[in-house]
Amino acid sequence: MIAHTLTGNTPKRAEDLKALDALAKSRNGPEASYEFRSIFETLNDAILATMDDPEAILRLLESQLGAAGDTPSSLRVPNLVVLVGPAKAEAFFRKAFKTTRLIGLEAGAPTHKLATKVALELVNEMPQPQWGMVNSLESVELFEAMDKKFNQPKKGAAEPAADTGFFGVKEGRGPGREDTEAKLIISSD
Repeated sequence: MIAHTLTGNTPKRAEDLKALDALAKSRNGPEASYEFRSIFETLNDAILATMDDPEAILRLLESQLGAAGDTPSSLRVPNLVVLVGPAKAEAFFRKAFKTTRLIGLEAGAPTHKLATKVALELVNEMPQPQWGMVNSLESVELFEAMDKKFNQPKKGAAEPAADTGFFGVKEGRGPGREDTEAKLIISSD
């Protein structure tokens, strides 16, 4: 596969990836799953780095969005604004934030800024929070919007117990007990 990637033989590389995928699916157990997932992530990063076809980059990333149920790891997205332009990058993020796949981006890059803007617009359509997007001061507004949507207080939360003193000792301000709070006296002289 390395030789096919380095020589730019895309059809042979695709065959190699299909064979590797078949091998991964034939293995059982969590160790094999993790191992192959890690290999595929590394291969995808390497392939993306060598691609100079914007449409192929988008197709590869979109195919990985569909694999959301297969992997808990985030999809590392390259600087799409530079690679494919802002319009295509925005269209990709509009699809991505409606899936359950987590997105990982480099903070501060033009792609991160665009993705944060799109995520903020689509926060109510997100099936799960994209906390990984909150990685700079520029994404505070996104944090607040996701916090509001996904961290709803639980209904029917238990009320605090009436007797919460240590070993049954109740702390309260009853008669004859001094108030230790500072008081401000305003003189009207």
